[in-house]
Amino acid sequence: MEINIPASAIHSDTASPKCLTEDAIRKKGARTIKNYGMTAIHAPAWTATVERAAFKPCIKLKDVRLNRNIPLRKRRFMFADINPEDVAIHAPSGSQSANHAGKLWRQFGRIVKPEPRTSRSGSHPSTKKPCLALTLITIFAELITHNLNKSKMKKNLFLLLSLVTLSCYGQLRNADIYKIPEMEHGNIRSEIQIPDIDGFHTMKCDLHSHTVFSDGHVWPDVRTREAWQQGLDAIAITDHIEYRPRKSQLTGDHNEAYKIARKKGEELGIIVIHGTEITRNKPFGHMNALFITDANPLAITDSIAAIDIAIAQGGFIQWNHPGWPDNKSTLYPLHEQLIKDKKIHAVEVFNYNEYYPVAFNWCKTMNLAFTANSDIHELVTEIYGTDIRPMTLVFASERTEAGIKEALFAGRSVAFFNGHLAGRAEHLRALVKASIRMKVLNAEKNQVEIVNLSDIPYTFSSGGSQFSISGSQTIRATLPKTKMASVRNCFTGMDEYLTIDYSELKVAD
Repeated sequence: MEINIPASAIHSDTASPKCLTEDAIRKKGARTIKNYGMTAIHAPAWTATVERAAFKPCIKLKDVRLNRNIPLRKRRFMFADINPEDVAIHAPSGSQSANHAGKLWRQFGRIVKPEPRTSRSGSHPSTKKPCLALTLITIFAELITHNLNKSKMKKNLFLLLSLVTLSCYGQLRNADIYKIPEMEHGNIRSEIQIPDIDGFHTMKCDLHSHTVFSDGHVWPDVRTREAWQQGLDAIAITDHIEYRPRKSQLTGDHNEAYKIARKKGEELGIIVIHGTEITRNKPFGHMNALFITDANPLAITDSIAAIDIAIAQGGFIQWNHPGWPDNKSTLYPLHEQLIKDKKIHAVEVFNYNEYYPVAFNWCKTMNLAFTANSDIHELVTEIYGTDIRPMTLVFASERTEAGIKEALFAGRSVAFFNGHLAGRAEHLRALVKASIRMKVLNAEKNQVEIVNLSDIPYTFSSGGSQFSISGSQTIRATLPKTKMASVRNCFTGMDEYLTIDYSELKVAD
């Protein structure tokens, strides 16, 4: 369908440069899309006219991005034919952001608009587009002049550098070569929606992973990239002290894997925690020493002395997979003494693909932190596919390594694995209340609409009936007359589940 947008549909606004009015566009068969307070124009047909006059990026002062509603393959190469005199950014009238956005767009248009070119054969115009690097750098320079704070600067810089990489890599699209950079998923992060609770930040962490520097199968920075792609906030590198089968092929000491992973973490904005695994037979078992400063001194035969050295460095000790390798979760007198001496701070109640119900009771009665981790040796996708990987939810006062460490020592954590949660009742209750909204549809029949704002599924049981709600889902249900419910996938102990009063849940908007 050809959509012609006449000059009469374009007007000037004191708050922004020339833009298309909503009424004029609607009359021509297109629709508007509101995104972050700006208005973008999206037409139902892709024509040269619409490409010039209607499509444009949405710019927010704190987040420069392209309109998600435009197909990805067209999104990156749609700027060449845009005339900045025809269309610009429409922000709320009279706002300061409108003037700034308009200024950015005028600059954007001048840089991007290319001179006409022909292909090598001369038979058709070349589809090779100019690199957007200069454009994005210019936008970032504009943001600097508007005194954005340091955290916003870092966020925009990372986004802009990512876009520079994508746009420059995907320049060639002609008769000789047609690159398809959007097939690569390395620059795509899957966000996991888990709400903050009680004024704390919910940090998604994996506190147990391995690399080629012990018995893992991947280079350390792969662990960091996986963590970023799969929605984590932090990952611990915990290679074995005692077991290094590739020692003859790899140089570097017990800290080398952490250094490599941390460097990549600084690039991606992922917190990398320095750790190691003290690996002994039962009854001692395996212990992760986290937040250490130097793993080399822990390479000694005395297990208790190794823990003492880690604790002297400020280390947090996690007892790993208590039911492995004999399928018996045994709390030996040695462990009881270590817990009494505050030399074990957490129990890994889930590891890899198994959990240890009796360990829920240990954490509950001995005031230990609940953790769930992958203990991954392979690629994460080989084991968990596209499912949400196991993780420890840490409720931190700040989104930093120090914040995670303080929260773990305080016991503010929940194990999250295979759609199940295990932790203290107060933390689980806060998660459920932050995740679930409920609206009464018919009070007499007790019919309600329930909204799950998180990616955590929940199963409620009360009055002999049970219903489940998946992550990011809305359902309608008839509740039993009793107000109390048991949340069957939230463990507070072995065979013990969180109970909650439906009246505690917030009313949906």
